[in-house]
Amino acid sequence: GDGLGLQRREGEDLVYVATTGSLGGQNGVRQRLDGSLGGVALRSHAPALSADALHDPRIDRGICLATGAGALLAIPVEVSGAPAAVLLAVWRQPHAIGETVQRVLRIGAALVGGGIARSVLAERGEDPERTVATAFAQRRHEEAQGRAQAELDPLTGLLRRAPFQTAL
Repeated sequence: GDGLGLQRREGEDLVYVATTGSLGGQNGVRQRLDGSLGGVALRSHAPALSADALHDPRIDRGICLATGAGALLAIPVEVSGAPAAVLLAVWRQPHAIGETVQRVLRIGAALVGGGIARSVLAERGEDPERTVATAFAQRRHEEAQGRAQAELDPLTGLLRRAPFQTAL
C-alpha cells in the first residue's frame, strides 16, 4: 500500500492515532463513522474493501481526493472481542489490492489488537501473561468437559466403550 493508518474509535468518530506513507499528515484527524469505510468495517466486525474509492458511495469523496486514495482496505482491530479501532490501508491506484496483502494486513490488525489488550491489562495492574494463560487453561478445561460428556452414555451415565478401545 501507499499509506497505512490506525484509527481509534471515539464515540461516533474515528481518530487517526498513527499514520505513515500517504496518510502521514492525518494524525489527529477525525472522521465520522458514517461515510467512512472504517465505520463499515467496525460496524460489520469484518474487513471492508473498496477497490475504487473515488466511486464508492460508502466513502467521502473529498477525503479520497485529499489523501490521493484510489483503493482502500479497512480492517477492524478487536480488543477482547469488541471492535475498538481500524487499520486502514490506502493505495493510490484503484484495484491495486491483492489477496496476499489483505491476509497480511488482517494478521497485522490482530497483532495490533493483541498489543492494545496487553497495554490495557498492564494499565489495570494485571499481568497480561497470567491473564492469557488463565484464558487458555479455562478453554482447555471447557474442551475437556465437552469431550467427557460425549464419552458418556446418555441413558446410563457410564463411559462408553469407545474411549477404552481407543486407549488400547
